[in-house]
Amino acid sequence: MRTVIDETIFDTTDPLFQEVAKRMESKFKKYWGNLEKMNKLVFLGHILDPRYKLQMIGFHLGDMKLDASKIQSFVDGLKNCLMELHHAYKMKVIYNPLLDDINGIDDGDIDKDLMEMYKNDPIKLNYHMKMAQAQ
Repeated sequence: MRTVIDETIFDTTDPLFQEVAKRMESKFKKYWGNLEKMNKLVFLGHILDPRYKLQMIGFHLGDMKLDASKIQSFVDGLKNCLMELHHAYKMKVIYNPLLDDINGIDDGDIDKDLMEMYKNDPIKLNYHMKMAQAQ
């Protein structure tokens, strides 16, 4: 969308379209111009689509001419958000050791993942560790 808006702004053949594109650009920047204000759920749906991966978000945000360090930080935040969602749903599943053996899941790996994910947030770490033990 950003590319089409930019092309229309620089296209001098139709001044009316240029004006519309300028107004669209201001609205686009309002909702998509600041990574901190963007709704992460929009991106989670994109990541979970089998045709795309987490890295594709970085490429798309790069097309929007955003700062590379901010993009990387945003992608890392999305990954943490996905991990939190995974652990939240995993906590709701009834513990079945047979399934864990089949899937190759080791409780020690889960603890390590939780500790890494919440190393800067001891309150969340404590909560998720308790939930993991309650399974």
